[in-house]
Parts: sequence; C-alpha cells; structure tokens
Amino acid sequence: RWMEQNMFPRKDVLSEVRNFIPVELYTDRPTKADEQNRDLEQRLAGVVTLPAYVIVSPEGKALRVFQGSTRDPIEFIDFLKSGHSAAESLALR
Repeated sequence: RWMEQNMFPRKDVLSEVRNFIPVELYTDRPTKADEQNRDLEQRLAGVVTLPAYVIVSPEGKALRVFQGSTRDPIEFIDFLKSGHSAAESLALR
C-alpha cells in the first residue's frame, strides 16, 4: 500500500500514469476471482508478488513489468515512460 499512498499521488508520477488506463487486481483473498487474478498476474508478469505493476498492450501482451515497490520516483517514472514508449512503438507498426 506504500506505493498507492506515497508514489501514485505525486504530481510527476500522476502525470505519467495518466497515459494509461489503471487497473487494480486483487490477489490476496481466498476467492475464485482472486485466484483468477493471480493466474492472470502469473501469465503477464511471470510471478505472483505484491505489488507488481504490468504495462499491457491492448492485445493483452505484457510490455513492461515492475515488481515490488520503490521509494525512488525517478525509477518508477522511468518504468512508466518505458512502457509508454513500448506501447507507442506497437501502435506505429
């Protein structure tokens, strides 16, 4: 929850997040929906860890994965920018 409370509200991070459609998957409850979310996270990110951030193409392909949290906003912004660049590259094909 640290990232949600401290990283995402930052103006510099938020301006990059606005380039995406954020989706939050719950994976830590003992429900069928969470089990399906864990399976999706495993397929996209290759791991089931909290937190994990995955930039996904409209076709459902993982473009970039960021596992864990960071207190370095530049590191996270670089991840977002690289995902945006990868998505733009796909759109130009």
